[in-house]
Amino acid sequence: MRIALLIMGTARSDYARRCMASLDDSQFCGVLHHDDVEPRQGLAASVQLCWDELRSWDLDYVFHVEEDFVFPDPPPIDDMAAILAANPELAQVALYRQPWSPEEIAADGYLNLHSDQYEQREGYLVTDRLFTLNPCLYPAWLMDIGWPDRGGEAEFTAICREKGLRFGLYGQRTDSARCIHIGARRSAGWTL
Repeated sequence: MRIALLIMGTARSDYARRCMASLDDSQFCGVLHHDDVEPRQGLAASVQLCWDELRSWDLDYVFHVEEDFVFPDPPPIDDMAAILAANPELAQVALYRQPWSPEEIAADGYLNLHSDQYEQREGYLVTDRLFTLNPCLYPAWLMDIGWPDRGGEAEFTAICREKGLRFGLYGQRTDSARCIHIGARRSAGWTL
């Protein structure tokens, strides 16, 4: 199984070092680290550039992470890949992160904000709600769909839904966070 590690960021090297230190990069066949530096290209261009590069690699999966995440334990990459292999309707299997926004903290986790939209399966939850760029594993063929020029995750979610794809979240509804968002700085105008 050939899995690439894609780390996307905004040139926050302190975060990137912490992210890399929390990962075992020996489980990946290669690492692509993309920093969106000045002049800023934006999310769409960054994902498109990375996917253009990764399409030339011989891959089965991509483990996608932004530089401001750390992992308390090694991500269960093999288990995530097994879920994707057994469920070709899944566009991704993401890792559960800690509550981060005020709304998520008040609800004791983002699953509780939309609990009726997540169905528990054996070892994972499935939803039609959202494709996320939080730490996740996705099959290499997903890149052939192409990241949209506008609309970000919401637009890509809609494209995936039109193709009959769904989204997975690794583990049980009651699991603790498997990745921790440590980033605090956001672009001007960013809101949840």
